[in-house]
Amino acid sequence: MKAENIREWLCGPMVAVASPFNEDYSLDLDALQTNIRYMVENGVHTGQGTLLVGGAGGEHPTMNVDERKAVMTAAMEAANGEAPVLTSVQHTDWRVIIELANHAHEAGQDQDREGERFRPRRLPALRVSCQGVRRLHHDLPHMVGRSHNEP
Repeated sequence: MKAENIREWLCGPMVAVASPFNEDYSLDLDALQTNIRYMVENGVHTGQGTLLVGGAGGEHPTMNVDERKAVMTAAMEAANGEAPVLTSVQHTDWRVIIELANHAHEAGQDQDREGERFRPRRLPALRVSCQGVRRLHHDLPHMVGRSHNEP
């Protein structure tokens, strides 16, 4: 999935995938992968839908950074390249944003996906992709953030 072909692979419904937890509030990654496989096998695949894991509208605020990374990795493994997997790298700490973006890249979520879904809500006007954050960190290591006023 290449960024220049975004209109081909980022189509159909964006399914907000719930992150299942065990009774002790630990992540149930096996259940997450089972749910994702079910979605993929029943029609959510490249060009026909997108999986959104660890999004800000769901469990993301209740998970620590390691748990968010585990969800990213488990989701990418379960989707097996058959469906696009999007995630959130937002955080109040720019160092954590870079850490999450690097992890998303390592997990295979390294396409440029710019737009509202990857806009850190705590930095209101910063719109970047995972790869964009990595580039900013590499090219401008002392840059904390860039913002502009929005209407």
